Amino acid sequence: MIPVLYPSTATAFTTRGLGELPDALSCTVTSERNGIRYLEMEYPTDGLHYSDIAIGRIILAAVSHQSYDIFVIESIEYSIDGSVEIYAPCFACMRLTSAIRFSDENEYTWTKGDGATGDDVHDIMAALDNVIRPLLTRFTDGNVTVPGMAFRGDFSLPSGSSVTINWGKEKPTAFEVVQAVADALGGEINWNGNRVTINKEIGEDTGLEIRYGTNMTALDAETDGEPYATAVMPKDSNDLTSYAQAATPGVFPFFRLAVADLTGTTASAYLADAQKLKTSIKVQFDPYGNTTNVETDVEWLHRLGVHDIVTVVHPELGLKQKAKIVKAVYNVLTERFESVDVGEVMQDITDTIAALVRQNKKG
Repeated sequence: MIPVLYPSTATAFTTRGLGELPDALSCTVTSERNGIRYLEMEYPTDGLHYSDIAIGRIILAAVSHQSYDIFVIESIEYSIDGSVEIYAPCFACMRLTSAIRFSDENEYTWTKGDGATGDDVHDIMAALDNVIRPLLTRFTDGNVTVPGMAFRGDFSLPSGSSVTINWGKEKPTAFEVVQAVADALGGEINWNGNRVTINKEIGEDTGLEIRYGTNMTALDAETDGEPYATAVMPKDSNDLTSYAQAATPGVFPFFRLAVADLTGTTASAYLADAQKLKTSIKVQFDPYGNTTNVETDVEWLHRLGVHDIVTVVHPELGLKQKAKIVKAVYNVLTERFESVDVGEVMQDITDTIAALVRQNKKG
């Protein structure tokens, strides 16, 4: 689509506003899973609407083949080469970057009462409104009329359930608080204008295969020993000696204590898992590269986006596992994805990775 420029006070985006920007030199939208969404544009100084581009004004642009969002111009970088670089976070992200102060510095525990609406995300945000300044739902200076933020979701926990939202700092931004709510619920965030939705799951299983030798463009593997533990202590214990120790130290020949929530598990089960070295794999792929299931792929390329599920296949690693798309860069002008990143795939393939590296060095 052609991006469209609007005044900063616009609340409806069905007209051409201040004008379309077909002469933009480049325009991409980057979306991150449960993270920020932002637009980057290069625009010529002799462009049709160059004089209309200003901080605070709004750009309507596509974020995928079927979705759109509005972006607020936050910065303009000028260059002597006859163009400007524009950075514009999405409307919701921009509005929620205000620093806020809580009466409780680090966390808030919400308990579902009898008067709940059935939408836990709405109720949690309404409760948070009462313990912070300024209010989450407004963010207005009193002089400019802007749409109030709306928070929704599909979570409905049993009455009496409690959720602890931990943002871990004294003065988080409202954006960080929304991320903390999503983390606490185990949900996924969707930004859309002034509406923020946190659902149990947003994406769908696309059936797309990201296969080594065809459409996989990069693979990074990392084996991390940081979570490894030889002993564990319940996080709610005040007794410093109340820890359980593994029968053998494993790869670390010294005491290494973890403090963890053992609800629903046992210390021995936790340690058995903590002593398995896991390799995280991050994959990039070209959604328009060679595919193995063409009919499915063509259909899904028109609906693909962050949160969707793909299958990562690497025969040499013995890997075939589903994973979430965690980042996508969409070219607004060409209506194509420039890059798509798949999230971490955890596998017990440390020895296989090491063997392949040695083999490649010999070759």
